[in-house]
Amino acid sequence: MQKNNHFVADHLRKYFFVFASIIFIGLLNNIVSFLLPISIGEFFTLHFHTGSSKGKLLNWLGLNVNTTKHFFVLFWFLLFTKTILTLVESYGTFSQGELFVKNLRENVFSAQMGWLKLFEKALLKL
Repeated sequence: MQKNNHFVADHLRKYFFVFASIIFIGLLNNIVSFLLPISIGEFFTLHFHTGSSKGKLLNWLGLNVNTTKHFFVLFWFLLFTKTILTLVESYGTFSQGELFVKNLRENVFSAQMGWLKLFEKALLKL
């Protein structure tokens, strides 16, 4: 039994760039979410003058923070980036969801109107 439900595939083909952008933004959002606790570990390294594995990981990633001022610049940048990426990802996801439901509703309505015409013809024959 083969299904004729091709609404999702059609929607993905029609709006592929938007979906790819949302996935890419989500990936960047997850990377920033990963960097936030690592940067907090670097703060403790700066504040208590000890070495931590999170600080070493941050240095290994190429983000060298030498002073508390540099830490706060990095931390606020990460927070701002996280906020913007979360808002853009949520907006894109919700707008694509609404657009998909709108298109699906229009297709179902037009199909039901076609059924109504068939019923009218059948009733007129009686």
